[in-house]
Amino acid sequence: MSVPPDQDRRPVEVTISTRTLVRIVLTVFGLVALLAAFWAARSIVELVVISGFLALALNPIVTVLERRMNSRGAAAVLVMLGVLVILALFVAALVTPIYTELRALTNRAPEIVDQLRAWGPFAQLDARYDFLERLRETASQYSDRLPAQASNLLGYATAVVTGFGKSLT
Repeated sequence: MSVPPDQDRRPVEVTISTRTLVRIVLTVFGLVALLAAFWAARSIVELVVISGFLALALNPIVTVLERRMNSRGAAAVLVMLGVLVILALFVAALVTPIYTELRALTNRAPEIVDQLRAWGPFAQLDARYDFLERLRETASQYSDRLPAQASNLLGYATAVVTGFGKSLT
């Protein structure tokens, strides 16, 4: 069925009431304000979500210990101490090989600098700027300073663990 070209081509007029327009504008501003509030509080929300997952995951263990000890608080403290011990063992298992490899690298650093001196691009840069000798001296000094730096790192790690422990209590 064909429609004559002039019949159904009337312009359509759409009217939006002021009330509807105000609702749309306020809804958009409200969503923007809500998103801004979530963005500002994202670190807090992350902590709440992580702690919620931890609470859900550790609750069965706390419940079993609570039945044996007749104290939910003591069971929760025992579970948290267990989690901290496991976390400390995990960190120790990671840090020990990293320290050993870093120590081996710093002991081998002067040899690596000598190998770089023989390699083409670095040989040209060293001839122009004489930086490999300074790098070798710094690398040999660093291997002597590594134990002190590890002690500083251990101090920082102790402060972090202490702060974490204080935040739990």
